[in-house]
Amino acid sequence: FVRIGRKDPDVFLDLSQCDTSDEMEKLRGCDALVNFAADTRDGSDDEILGLVKANVVGTLFLCQLANRFDIPRFIHTSSISATYDATDPYYNYYAESKRSADAFVTQYCEKNDISYCILRPASLFGTADFLGHQKLLYTLVEKVRNKQNVEIYGRVDAKRNYIHVDTLCEIVSKLIEHDSIMGVYDVVNTKSDRMSEIVQALNDVYCGSSIVTFKEDEPDIIERDFETDGEIYKILNMKEPRGIKDELGKRKELLT
Repeated sequence: FVRIGRKDPDVFLDLSQCDTSDEMEKLRGCDALVNFAADTRDGSDDEILGLVKANVVGTLFLCQLANRFDIPRFIHTSSISATYDATDPYYNYYAESKRSADAFVTQYCEKNDISYCILRPASLFGTADFLGHQKLLYTLVEKVRNKQNVEIYGRVDAKRNYIHVDTLCEIVSKLIEHDSIMGVYDVVNTKSDRMSEIVQALNDVYCGSSIVTFKEDEPDIIERDFETDGEIYKILNMKEPRGIKDELGKRKELLT
């Protein structure tokens, strides 16, 4: 097992720079290279360039490392955002960077006979690291834990789709064992929950009593609902998550 990256790595690598060193030789002989890295910042021109360097150029660079050091398998964690197009209300630079990266992975790995698998998870949660990315969910958690009621903007009881990071990690672990599985797979909850259902699930988990009301004079919250046949769960013989309550049962203390 070789950890690559910037935080406590065995091999230091900054994907925004794609510099190599003699340490890279440690990668030779590995069975698979797994990419969990991503940049989401796009608030300035410099951040947009950094996002493209990390998510697109950096991902291609990792594919090239797999080729250079004879690593036969590349597992890339993309995002469900890669399925968005310009008409989607959540389409942004991040979504486009993930779409582009997926295309580079597919083309490069096929041309160089590298077995690849691209995973597109829905909104991930589970540790404090996700707090900045899932502010809505963690706000709901905080309100329920503090016995506060929840006010939802607009009139729509909008849907959301959340996947615990442990589910993604279990999938990656099984994919390393089953190296014949290739392709692109959505990793989403097979049931998208409405906001009120999420609050009720949190009430059940944290023994809360929060009530949902709607602030009807505010704009509606945009829905995020994904259709899925749960193919990756069937292939790997895993239990399909059927709503956020299934996922909340996984190490719920990590939400604190």
